[in-house]
Amino acid sequence: MAEVKEKVMVSELRDRNDAELQSMLSEKVDELHGVKFKKALGQLAQSHLIKQLKQDIARLKTILNERTGQEA
Repeated sequence: MAEVKEKVMVSELRDRNDAELQSMLSEKVDELHGVKFKKALGQLAQSHLIKQLKQDIARLKTILNERTGQEA
C-alpha cells in the first residue's frame, strides 16, 4: 500500500511546476496516512518512514509557499 520512495531532493523540486508539486504533496500526505495507520496496527517495520514523509511534506510546502510569496 504505502511504498515510500527515496527522500525528495530540493533541487529536483525547484525544477517542477506548481501542479506537479501539489500532486506530489497530496501523494505524500496519503502515504503518511497509510504509514501511520500501519503503525497503529503494529504492522510497521520501518518506523523512520514517518519522519521521512513529514520532512518531504515540509519541503514541498516550503517551496510552494516561497513561490506564492514571490508572486504577491
